Amino acid sequence: MSVEYQVLRSAEYGWVVVRLSRTQGYRGAFIDAVELANALAEREAEQSGRETKVVIADDDACHLGVPAGDAGRHGR
Repeated sequence: MSVEYQVLRSAEYGWVVVRLSRTQGYRGAFIDAVELANALAEREAEQSGRETKVVIADDDACHLGVPAGDAGRHGR
């Protein structure tokens, strides 16, 4: 499994977008990706002073009990 991420900024929010590419299904890697996204979002919120949202893009997320496109929020 590979994990790619981007930190994007708009006038109102910061965004951390994490995309998972699966070569083999692995629940632990998904959880690791969520933890990475949360850490990046927390850092971005501290640095920018803006609320930062997390988006996990994973075609198989629905099979892990997480609705595809679910987003979390971090920030001040």
